[in-house]
Amino acid sequence: MMDARMATDARKFISAKPLFATLLALAMLVGVGTFPAQAQFLSAGIKSELANSISQAKSESLKKRLKDIDAHYAKLAYKPVWIEGNKPTRKAEAMVEALNLAYEDGLHPEDYDALALFQKLGTTNATGLADLEIHLTTAAVSYAQHMNAGRLNPASVNKEIVIYPNAISADALLTNLRKTTNIKAYLRLLAPHTQRYERLRQALAIYRRIEANGGFSTIASGPVLKPGASDPRIPAIRKRMVEAGTLKNAGGGPNYDNALAQAVIRFQENMGLEAVGTIGKQTIAAMNTPVSE
Repeated sequence: MMDARMATDARKFISAKPLFATLLALAMLVGVGTFPAQAQFLSAGIKSELANSISQAKSESLKKRLKDIDAHYAKLAYKPVWIEGNKPTRKAEAMVEALNLAYEDGLHPEDYDALALFQKLGTTNATGLADLEIHLTTAAVSYAQHMNAGRLNPASVNKEIVIYPNAISADALLTNLRKTTNIKAYLRLLAPHTQRYERLRQALAIYRRIEANGGFSTIASGPVLKPGASDPRIPAIRKRMVEAGTLKNAGGGPNYDNALAQAVIRFQENMGLEAVGTIGKQTIAAMNTPVSE
């Protein structure tokens, strides 16, 4: 707030100057006290929203994550990460975009309420902004930790796996998110940096495109096929092997030739089937497995 002398000076300025100066002086009187008050009100809302979220957490893991988030905010007097000037920042928009693209790394955008957060980006009232702040922070921390250490506990997949990945802490994440000017680049740093991981990402992208274009070709049921046989389904099987990446060219007639047999054998190996080149019910079923599975 302005002191008494500043207020007096402003009033004198108003009486002595024309309209433009009067408006400027009014801004001095009103604005100096308003913006800090708004920031304090938002911080109080963030604190309250966190307390409510912690009390309503449906799992111990979520409650722990929220308490870690609360500890970070408390150190900074509940200063927002994603709100500035009473509106979401471009950084907030970039984070929501990253959540909506989580599928690129095999994660599920719905696990991070990506669509709901996108819809909240138009929020302007203080209550809604506090809700957006904590909702987005919770999703961002969850997503970033999954990127960094995986979404599943390895032991839940196979009890013989004794890997215990340690995810980056909520405090470190939020500190870095406050500092970074490039959300996308920072999040990429959290992901594994191995050739195997990049190959998996590329394969996933290919499968996504196939799914968007209608999925894999389907093969009709029929009698068992062995190398050397002739069948009207062979052209469709060739095309399916090209889609599977075991055959380079789908060209050829209805004869089950050696090149196609080798492609089918590689397909059977990839699918965990008996790799002998004979195309029976199990192989047809594997060929007709939806790309989503």
